[in-house]
Amino acid sequence: MHGITDAMVEGAPTFSEILPRLAEALAGRRIAIYNRDYDTGRLLWELHLHHQAQGTVDFTKHPRYVARRHGAAQAWLTVDTPPA
Repeated sequence: MHGITDAMVEGAPTFSEILPRLAEALAGRRIAIYNRDYDTGRLLWELHLHHQAQGTVDFTKHPRYVARRHGAAQAWLTVDTPPA
């Protein structure tokens, strides 16, 4: 569909590796995106995997975590939609 092959991204940095630079680049900025539902869903999933790998979520205290957003993910993706 997009023409990107596994070979093209082999050795590319992981989301967790680029997250600090990405967060710094986006801090305080309004971001325009084309496909909001897909893009924010994808970011939420990558943030979920990041926080899971970092151990920043205690699944014994949050058994329904997968159905909710991690606090950091929620804050990072809070959308300030201008009025129509």
